[in-house]
Amino acid sequence: MADKPYNIGIIGFGAAAKVFHIPLIEVTPELNLYAIVQRNPTSENDASKAHPGIKSYTAAEEMVKDDAVDIAVITTTPASHFELARLALENAKH
Repeated sequence: MADKPYNIGIIGFGAAAKVFHIPLIEVTPELNLYAIVQRNPTSENDASKAHPGIKSYTAAEEMVKDDAVDIAVITTTPASHFELARLALENAKH
């Protein structure tokens, strides 16, 4: 077990994030939901309102620069995974 929970940054706020990834992170003591990237929040679908207290970003490039993020979880459409994974890895978000 880690000395402290790993801070998780979620990239994408669609069904995969809401139904699977975020609930799993929230019940895992070694993980802390720290940030969510949502490109286009709306009044009906806003990560910062659904999860008050977390950091909210509109671009993955912003989130990966946050030194407090330990791990990036990519929940976007498959076509975007390679570029986002490379961005995360290049910024030590494993």
